Amino acid sequence: MQGSKRTLITLLISISLTASPELISLHNQGKIISSTNSKEILVREIETFVVEINGISCEGCANRIKAQFDSKPFVIDSKVYFKNQSAIVSVKSGTYNSNDIETWVKMVDFKYGAKVIQQYIKTVEEE
Repeated sequence: MQGSKRTLITLLISISLTASPELISLHNQGKIISSTNSKEILVREIETFVVEINGISCEGCANRIKAQFDSKPFVIDSKVYFKNQSAIVSVKSGTYNSNDIETWVKMVDFKYGAKVIQQYIKTVEEE
């Protein structure tokens, strides 16, 4: 009986570890949204930064950078892409500049090099 419990626990841990890179990838792409990330911010203008990030070597790195973006006030949404080493960060317009975004990436780890390659403002209607 003891052996079958260990086998079951080992099997569950193995399945969890096997699925974790895919789950992290889906979370980074915004396809899985946790309830703590949902922010109800009513804004008239959203400023979006497209960032090139050098040095991302795994989905875990991308997830750490995304967590850094999401921890900042006035960040509405962020997506970090491991495969093409880039990010898209949307913020309340006028709250941050490209230097802020690049600095946040460096704050995660100095091995990352970030450069904002595009920046635009989109007007949205408040509900």
